[in-house]
Amino acid sequence: MSRTYATLYASPLVSIHDVVCTEGCGHGRHEEQCPVAMLALVRSGTFVRRDRMGRHVADATRVVFFDPTEPYMVDHPLPGGDRCTSFRFDDSTLRE
Repeated sequence: MSRTYATLYASPLVSIHDVVCTEGCGHGRHEEQCPVAMLALVRSGTFVRRDRMGRHVADATRVVFFDPTEPYMVDHPLPGGDRCTSFRFDDSTLRE
């Protein structure tokens, strides 16, 4: 999978990143896990996250929460991958 990250903003409480995934169509090939809690706002494209709760479509109409304790796999049902803005939070900030 080809994924790039560019940091747009960083502070002790939150960091904001531009995330571009250029994966083609197909099923996720490996399990992933976020190192910290993260919200992703999809700006373009679509992906499907598979986890223990099922399949969840992520597109420009959804906000996706990634829990650092939950592994997942990502599928891209359409060509072109996806582009997201991710918000990564300090653990203590998130608990508040």
